[in-house]
Amino acid sequence: MDLCSADCRYSIRQWNSLMSDAPPSDQMTAPSGTKRLLVVDDDLAVVQYVRSLGRHQMFAVDGAANLATAVDCARRNKPDAVLIDMHLGPEESGLDLPAMLRRIPGMEKTPMGFLSGNSSFASRIAAVRAGAVLYSIKPLEPDQLSLAVQHLLASGTAEAAHILIATHNRDEAVTYGQALSAAGFPVSYCHNGSLLPEALSAVRPDYLLLDDQLPPYCGLDTVRLIRSMIRWSDLYVALLTDSQSEQSRRVVCDSGADEWLYRPLTNGELCDRVSATVRRVRQLRERFDRDQVTGLSLRRPFLDMAGAQFEEARRRGQSLAIGMLDLDHFKRVNDTHGHHTGDRVLASLGRLLQTRLRPQDLKARWGGEEFCVAFEGESAQSAGAHIERLLVEFMGQRCVNEAGDRFEVSFSAGVAALPGDGNSVETLIQRADARLYEAKRGGRARVVSAQDAA
Repeated sequence: MDLCSADCRYSIRQWNSLMSDAPPSDQMTAPSGTKRLLVVDDDLAVVQYVRSLGRHQMFAVDGAANLATAVDCARRNKPDAVLIDMHLGPEESGLDLPAMLRRIPGMEKTPMGFLSGNSSFASRIAAVRAGAVLYSIKPLEPDQLSLAVQHLLASGTAEAAHILIATHNRDEAVTYGQALSAAGFPVSYCHNGSLLPEALSAVRPDYLLLDDQLPPYCGLDTVRLIRSMIRWSDLYVALLTDSQSEQSRRVVCDSGADEWLYRPLTNGELCDRVSATVRRVRQLRERFDRDQVTGLSLRRPFLDMAGAQFEEARRRGQSLAIGMLDLDHFKRVNDTHGHHTGDRVLASLGRLLQTRLRPQDLKARWGGEEFCVAFEGESAQSAGAHIERLLVEFMGQRCVNEAGDRFEVSFSAGVAALPGDGNSVETLIQRADARLYEAKRGGRARVVSAQDAA
């Protein structure tokens, strides 16, 4: 089936001719750590276009035109996600493929999405029942396809949510903890309300299961305390309670708890509730906390996480470095080559930050063409060296505009670090930003850290 209309199909083929330097084989060799997408579509132009996206966004693409080839390819390469054309010609249906792939060891939970020209409710339901986490309607514009691919790849990358169980009943805590651990959730415990703030900082949970009676304080007061802490104001809190009265429910809601769970609570019910909640919360946070162009964190969530990293580093006597990066002459890129090309440049740098830095290093699109990175446990010198390597690789990439013209883009950067550059994460960011503009004044395409600063 065609991915796009006739006009859009021409655009795809034009893009492919401009950006394609992939080997003709459907099997691409990918560097270690590179995500891999399997595209199952009998239209070669679709596969080729997604490959062109992969070269710019740093993921590898395998292509298959039918079910048998797709299964064989999946067995060999174990893709991180699968994008499937719902209609693979008159003889085969893409709906049959997810069940076939899930029988392959290691692919039981691989995210899969569908492309279809059918927008009916029945068709969507059939896709969902087959295990789809994405359903996109043809025809798609190239940018729409790009977003769909990004969403699909991101669906399989989230780490398991960390659960903190805070209850004075140790036997209950162990019972629930064992059930949640068996379901794949890392679990930590706190049995004293006075120690809960410390436990939150140490564990950094995604979900708090809180007893409504956690000595020496009432659980409701504890919820109010959590909501008063900026770092934990949006933590999901489920209150475990014995009371089912309407008045109790009102009090629980007024305290700031997100939901209440009634005892007795079976292990199965607990795991189902936690799994559904974590999935939904992450979907919402991903929508509001992520930049749609680069896939990186936005400023506010970055500050929350970096602030927690800073406090932990200071408490342990460890280092923490902040890097501020800004694309050079980016206005010229937009004015000369167009905003679509500018977005691809932004996405390229965002993907480079995601794939070349460690998972624990926080990355954010700070605003416009500016990016911010927090390097956990790194000095200004070592963080500066990481950024310099990124700069070399970034400048070595070829950017292509809509007309097929190739051009280079660079960035400038400044670095600041704990303990010498400030006593808060905001101060480090200000110092790094000042050094960034020192790099701009020094000729651009360079990194200025503490030892280089005037």
